[in-house]
Amino acid sequence: MSKNTHSHDNLHLPTGALTFAGLAIIFMVAWSLIQWPHMAASIVTREAGGNHGASVVPRGVTAAAMPVVLLVLSVLLAAAPKLDTMLMGRILSTPQQDSGRGRARVLGALLVGLGILLGASHVALVSMYTGTPFPIDRIVPVAAGVVLTILGIYLPLARPSTTHRSERMETFRAAQGPAYRIGGFALVLVGLGTIVTGLLLPWLSIFIACGGVFIIFASIAIVSLIRTLRG
Repeated sequence: MSKNTHSHDNLHLPTGALTFAGLAIIFMVAWSLIQWPHMAASIVTREAGGNHGASVVPRGVTAAAMPVVLLVLSVLLAAAPKLDTMLMGRILSTPQQDSGRGRARVLGALLVGLGILLGASHVALVSMYTGTPFPIDRIVPVAAGVVLTILGIYLPLARPSTTHRSERMETFRAAQGPAYRIGGFALVLVGLGTIVTGLLLPWLSIFIACGGVFIIFASIAIVSLIRTLRG
């Protein structure tokens, strides 16, 4: 098999990730069909008042929303590695060293995480129509924590591994490697913290997740910039 063929294969998301997303979509569609007879025709998400009327969401919208969102995201993420490689090929002076394989694996991990998060959200939303008790305030944060943990494991693979024309940009790229490794470990800790607080203090989990993600990626950029300037 030629080198070009290997490079082309590396631009595809892992088969396991796509399979998981497909199974998640099937699960959500099946759950909607099973619960459909028990779902209220619609629910009011906001009562009428002032200058606005009541916000009513039909069950059909909720039954289809998450499966459609995951399907669209799967298509976009599947196309992303190839589009990214084409874009990088236009702005870089040398061929990419990893042919997009690392980014494809990270996007595959993201797709798996989204399948878990959207699947949990779908069950939670459907339960609002059936009246079935469901701890949505705990399950969704826990699912979000799982997503962050998975991304943290794969984050080091997302570090740039291509050569830039600019010497300063090349120094900045090289400085991101260690930062991404540390950031990945920190993101795993944030994910685990989100899971724990989601079970014990759900209101706190959103602050840990959002604040942690912001701090981690801001730190990666700042640390890499400082190392670049010192270099």
